[in-house]
Amino acid sequence: MRLELAAGYEKAFSTIFDANITTLLSALILIWLGTGPVRGFGVILAIGIFATMFCALVLNRALMMILIDLGFENLLKKHSGKIGKFDFMANQKVAYIVSLAIIGLGLFAFIIRGNNIYGIDFTGGDEMTLQFAKKLNTNDIERLAKENGVDEIGIVYRKSVKDSDEVLCLQTKAGQGKLLFQKLTDQYPQAQLKIIHESSIGSSMSKKIKWNAFYAVVVSLLMILIYIALRFEMGFGMGALISTIHDIAATVGIYLFLGRQFSAPMIAAILMIIGYSLNDTIVVFDRIREELHFNPMASLKEIINYSINCTLSRTILTSFTTLLAVLALYCFGTGTINDLALIFIIGIFVGTYSSIFIAAPIFYRWHRGNRQTVEIK
Repeated sequence: MRLELAAGYEKAFSTIFDANITTLLSALILIWLGTGPVRGFGVILAIGIFATMFCALVLNRALMMILIDLGFENLLKKHSGKIGKFDFMANQKVAYIVSLAIIGLGLFAFIIRGNNIYGIDFTGGDEMTLQFAKKLNTNDIERLAKENGVDEIGIVYRKSVKDSDEVLCLQTKAGQGKLLFQKLTDQYPQAQLKIIHESSIGSSMSKKIKWNAFYAVVVSLLMILIYIALRFEMGFGMGALISTIHDIAATVGIYLFLGRQFSAPMIAAILMIIGYSLNDTIVVFDRIREELHFNPMASLKEIINYSINCTLSRTILTSFTTLLAVLALYCFGTGTINDLALIFIIGIFVGTYSSIFIAAPIFYRWHRGNRQTVEIK
């Protein structure tokens, strides 16, 4: 059992290394292009990657050795996963239709909501979060705003899962926030409005944040393509790139369809999803590369199906345990934390789905189903 454990860690090292390096690339981009809390998120993410690698390669291995020495060999063998025989490649067309439908849903939300999808970070202006004793009708707020020259306004009610308290979030052009608050207080004293948070961002700063967000995503995608193409080969790189673009489009689309706004911290969440999704994808790709070495007679389709089945239990366990942690953030977090948790919950499902049904099929189509064109490294 000790030899089996040593062999397992030796084989898994390259997968662990590649999966964490791609996430580290996203973290470095956050540090480089991010500002304030977003840059801080990148620093924490980078530290966490090194801590995770240490735990995976050193601490977990030591704990497994202790379990073996204590006589838990039979228990460990008993819970070893069985490999399924699902034909994932047979459902390529269905997967593409589902993906296009989800992305189309997000595009519909983008068109219908217009500029309301952007938070203050991208549009500039004033933002206030208000407590209230009596809920105001959004039409009444819009009417009062227009009567007092506040022509552009964003109105969102948000509820905390933790304590069920609802708050009112108002967004206006710069300098109009306090005016609207005063008019609402005078017009509706029974609402007992109280400011619990306010912020203001100028137009020049919002443009900088918007372009930095765009650069962060584009640079991240290019670096990932180059890294995977060098470590694996171009077919794997294209599979990872297209599946990652799919994850971004689908995740943001669902998030906007649920009525949320896109803000600067969401870029941190998007880059985190990129890293998480690639982690799953690289595990599958690494197994495909390995099987190409060991099964010279199998077709490319058979190898891909077998590799996905081999890594399926790992994918489900990783997604489920990550989901538990993020659900806790969603249930007990408020404000930006709640938004980050929601977009990451969506990203976990989308990323898991794409690593199975998008990344590998794209790799297969890149080589037109011919394993002879794959340059094994």
